[in-house]
Parts: sequence; structure tokens; C-alpha cells
Amino acid sequence: MLNRHEFIGVVTLIFAWAGLAGSSISAERSLKLTGNRVTVEIQADLSLHVHRNSGELLWMTSQDLKPTGIVTPADSNEKEEQTVNLHDAGRRQDEPFDDGDHRGYLIRLSDFSETDVEISLVLALDAASDELLLEVQQTGGQDRLKQVDHLYRLEKPTSDGGYLVVPHGSGYLIPADCPKDLAPYDDYFRKRGTMGGNSRRSKNIIGFRYTLPVFGMVKGNDCFYQIVESWWDCSVDVEHLPGDRSSLDFKWLPSLGELRYPRRCLLRFAEGMDHVGIAKAYRAHARKTGLLRTLEEKAEETPAIRRYVNGIEYRVLWRPDVDKKALVDIRNFRSRGMPLNLFFPKWDSQTYDPASRKPWNAHAGWQSCLMQEIPVPGGWQRLVRFSRAAKIEGAVVKVMINPNRHVANAPGYDATRRGLDHDGATLGWPGISPNFAQDVTKQALDGLMLQGFQLDALYLDGYSAHVGMSEDYSPDHPVSRRKAIESMVASFRETRSRGIMPGAELPRFWAMRDCDFFYFRSGWSSDILAIGEPIPLYQLVFHECYAGCFSGGGYGRYDWPKEMQPRLYELLMAAQPAYNWMLPHDDVHPGKGFTEVPVPDWESPRLKPRLDWLKRWHSFYRSIALSEMVSHQFLSEDRMLQRVEYANGVTAEFDLAKGLCRVQGVEGFNGNWEKPHEGTL
Repeated sequence: MLNRHEFIGVVTLIFAWAGLAGSSISAERSLKLTGNRVTVEIQADLSLHVHRNSGELLWMTSQDLKPTGIVTPADSNEKEEQTVNLHDAGRRQDEPFDDGDHRGYLIRLSDFSETDVEISLVLALDAASDELLLEVQQTGGQDRLKQVDHLYRLEKPTSDGGYLVVPHGSGYLIPADCPKDLAPYDDYFRKRGTMGGNSRRSKNIIGFRYTLPVFGMVKGNDCFYQIVESWWDCSVDVEHLPGDRSSLDFKWLPSLGELRYPRRCLLRFAEGMDHVGIAKAYRAHARKTGLLRTLEEKAEETPAIRRYVNGIEYRVLWRPDVDKKALVDIRNFRSRGMPLNLFFPKWDSQTYDPASRKPWNAHAGWQSCLMQEIPVPGGWQRLVRFSRAAKIEGAVVKVMINPNRHVANAPGYDATRRGLDHDGATLGWPGISPNFAQDVTKQALDGLMLQGFQLDALYLDGYSAHVGMSEDYSPDHPVSRRKAIESMVASFRETRSRGIMPGAELPRFWAMRDCDFFYFRSGWSSDILAIGEPIPLYQLVFHECYAGCFSGGGYGRYDWPKEMQPRLYELLMAAQPAYNWMLPHDDVHPGKGFTEVPVPDWESPRLKPRLDWLKRWHSFYRSIALSEMVSHQFLSEDRMLQRVEYANGVTAEFDLAKGLCRVQGVEGFNGNWEKPHEGTL
């Protein structure tokens, strides 16, 4: 039974279709889609106006930057590409569209001057939910549609108040009154003369730059958010100009040089929804599409997960003399109720010497020794003996490989595996084609098994971070971004099939179903997109689906803003405890900028307060690791007072101005305001 608004929407479309189906439409005519609470008006220039059904204008797309297409003429090179304005089509044909949920229009655009291409748009509304479906693709012509820009650029004046919701790192809320400007990412680097061409375009791509495929705007009681379903080839420019406007600009990128399939996204218009509501709406979408899989669910297949979330990260730089000292640490931590996740990230070797057969650098150490008969420092026997002893002491054993590394003077180099960029040059990073990711993973795991090395977790370095989404234009093994993602996921699944926890570098939504842990919890660094208020947007969606430490807690390569306190943000972002984060940089390796273990002095008076806080942090994390983060609130107008709550009743409040927190519902915390131990970072 249709309600009144649904009936009106259907009747509106019936009359529109009766008069317009199959006809060529005047360029001055607009189209309307009427939903439950809003009406979407498609202007003659293809811009959008969104009104309340009562008539009030709520949202509109840019009046300055209209949808454009980048077209490469047939039988020509990319240097001859042309830009066409979609509304300049000489012929426009509007047809009815109905996929069972969304009803609206299929708009065919053709007869552009100086280029032969037909571009089709779908704009259709689910009248009950006010969800707008948007699709774009090439459907005809001899020339090649390569890219579509500004479809759509949604913006609002800062005078409207409200904020942007941006899935960068753990997430950012950019309020209208934010005093810092944010230019589009492309413009930022273009002005500096860096990162040109195809590489520049890819830096703000969803799944690479952004951790979630959902973006939003809120003003007053009104909200819209956009879920990008064809996310692997979509880039988003976020712009904030104080005293002027804020905007989200969506661009549809080529897949191996062209738009090979329909690009699709969903825009939802709602009332009374904040950033938490946006996060939970995407969480429901992720569950529906199979991306959301909790650690509890994954532990049914990989039991080591339960031990992992009960542990503390302990990163060891392997040297032949480290085993005895590290075993002392493992026992000492365990005796204090803190079992360890023992991580071998690399060993201390920075060059490759063919005569001595040392790995070419520390990152390549593991796979170099696994791919060829190259001994590890101290020999495999000693390393295996140590790892087994660590497991007996209750440690989770984790190693790393870097399946992307492929350097000509490194062991195992195979020129046939190198990837090529769009200009035919070897991919600088990662070098190896993403096509071979699963093969490298198999080879490494087989090598570990052959050596008798028993591990609980495998960290695939670079995955879901700065590498892995490169396209390979090699004619022998071409790889699109989508296929690159699928190759990384195949590596995760290969790892789990052997009873081993798969992990990667930075949390990304596309890895959640198949990945158990990440090196960093938030993936938050203070780069050019980090303005506004950091919020646990990602955690509101996926908190209990993964484990990870915090990027801002002392790892020297990351530029932590001085006014922000890592101990507070570790709790706010629900990070897993890491002992290395607790040490000063120079405790072990003076001047190196980061810290490795073993613990230099267990009798040091500097150690006790760190251990005391670490144990309480550990208690907090264990209590919430497998529980959904259900809410995040700002308790003051200046957003300095914040509160998070979990499904099991645990709450944590933060006074960011004073550097205080209070935790309720966790053993070791009395519910009073207190200052976490910061240590020297």
C-alpha cells in the first residue's frame, strides 16, 4: 500500500514518462523526481537542486563547475584529449528508468562538437527513502570517454553553519567555522609542481586516500551523505574556504585509460542525522554488502584472533643477539598480566651485497631470505627456536613481508613481473605488478613452512596504504585498480586459509571482511587533509572488526600536532596498546627517531609509571575490543569535551583542553577525571 508521498511520486513519474519517453528534450526543460520528503530537480544544465516538498531549497550542486567529460579521440594519443561540457550535447534524449527500487530518468547525451561520444546518465529516486541513484557511463561513439569530473560537486556556504564529514584517517569533521582553509588536493600539489599527471589524480582516490566510501554534509537538522559504490575509480576533492563555502567534488577516473563500466553512487537526504548517523548508515550498508565481518565472526575460522586482541604490541628489530633479551621481556610482561603480540618487522640490514648475500634492505629481508637460499641474520635455526620459545611463553608471533617490493638488484628479481605505468615506465613503487600479489604471498608462506617457522599472524606491508592500488599497463598482465584490490584480498584469503591472521598497514573498508589487524589503528597523520576535528568515524563503523595501534603515538615518521595528546587519542580512537609507543625515541637507538625493543632497563624508575598506564590501557582495550562503538558525542560547543560509548556499556569521556579522561565500566579506572601518563615521545 503506497503512502501519500509515494503515490504522488509515482504519479509524477508516470505523467513525465508518458510525455517524455523516447523523445528529444528541449535544453530549457528541467526534470523533477519527487520523494517522501524531498524533490530533486534536474536542471537543463544538468545541475541539481534539492528542495523540501514544501518548496524550501536544501542543497544544490555547483553553479560554477558543471559536469564535464575528458575524451580521447579514436586513433590518437592522450595528449590530444578534449574536455566537453555534458550540458553542451547537441542531442539529449530522456527515457524512463526503473530498477525496482529507484525510478527516474536515463539521460542520453550525444552530438558533441568535435568529438564522437555518447554519455548516459541515470538519475533516479527511491521515493520511500529519498535515496538518489546516480550512474554514468559511455554508451556509444567512436571516441573514448576517459574521465568525468564534477559529477557532482556538492557545496554549501559556510554561512549555513554545519560541517563536512570526511573519511580521512579515522575521520574528520570540518565545521563551517574552521579557520583553516583546505584547497582541493590536486591544486595543492599542482601549485608546488609535484606529483604530475596520472599519479596526482590517484592520490585522493577512495580506498587509497580515504578510508571509507561515504562522505556527508550537515546543516541544522538537514543532512545528505553519499555512498560511492564504484569507489575504486572515484576521487574526491574536499574544499573548505573560511567565510565562503565548503564542498565535496566527485570525479570518476579511468580504468586502464577509459570508463569501462558504469560508475555508480547513492545520495541520501535525511533529517536529524549527525556524523554518528552517517557512520551507522554506512555500517548497515557494509553489513548488507558483506564487507562488515566482526572479529568474533572471523575468530570462528582463525582462533588466534582471541589471543591477539588480548595482547600488547611489541615490535622487535631482529638481530642474532636479541632473542634472550626479548624472551626476558615476554616473561616480564606476561607476569604483569600483559601477554605480547611479538612482531618481527625486519632485521638490521640496509644494503644488498651479492658477495655476502645480505638482503637489499631491511624491509625486503623476509621475502629475500624466503625466495632464495639466503640465510637470515643468525641463521634460520636460531630464529625458529626463538619463535617457538616465544609461543610457549604465550606470545602471538607475527612477521612481515612486502609483496610489492621488486628491485632489480634484490634477490628473486624477475623482470617479467614488473609493472608499467601509463607511460610505459616501470612502476616506481611498488615495482612489481599487483597481478602477482597472491603468488608472492604463497611463496613466502611456503618458505616459512619449509623452515619450520610457526607464525600466528602475517603483516603484508604496504597493503591498504601507499601502495597496492597502482594500475599496471603491461600488455602481458594489465591490472586495473579494482583488480589490484582483488589481488590484495586474495593474499589475505590465502593467509587465512592456512590458519594465519592476515594484516595490512592502514585500515581501509575494502579490507575489513578479510583482514584482522592493521599496523596502525587510525591511519591518521597530519597531512594536508587533516583539518577540523578528528573523530572516530571509522571506528563507529568497524571498531570491533579489526585490531591496530595508533599512528600518532610516537612513531617518528608521523608529524603529530603538538597541541594534540596521543594518550588521549589512543583511547578516543580505541587503539590497541603498544609498548614501543611508550618509550622515548632515544632509549635504545639514539637519533633513529623510533624505538625498538628489548626493554633497556627493567629496573629504571622511568619504566614503572609507563607500565602502570600500559596495564590500565590494556584493561580498557580488552574490555571494548569486541564491542561495537555505538556513539560519539561533543559535550561542549568548542568540541573539547567528547564522549564515546560501547555496546557493552563502557563509556569514556575526554577533556582535550585539559588533557584529561575518565573511563567508566573498566577495571583499573575509578570513573574520575585523570591525566594519562604521556611519557616522552
